[in-house]
Amino acid sequence: MRRTMCINHFTATRIVFNSTKQILMIYHNKLQVWLPPGGHIEENELPDDAVLREIYERGMESRLF
Repeated sequence: MRRTMCINHFTATRIVFNSTKQILMIYHNKLQVWLPPGGHIEENELPDDAVLREIYERGMESRLF
């Protein structure tokens, strides 16, 4: 998927815990740092849905409480 350049863009991030209270962190190759899951919000997408999509795209599942 190719992103188009735009003047305004929004991102969403969530702190994700597992059942033993460990925090999910994802390595960002471009920035070379560990970050909580999140990413760019697509057109007509809600922030919560954007985070769930980003997690799913990395082969994991999550739900919001």
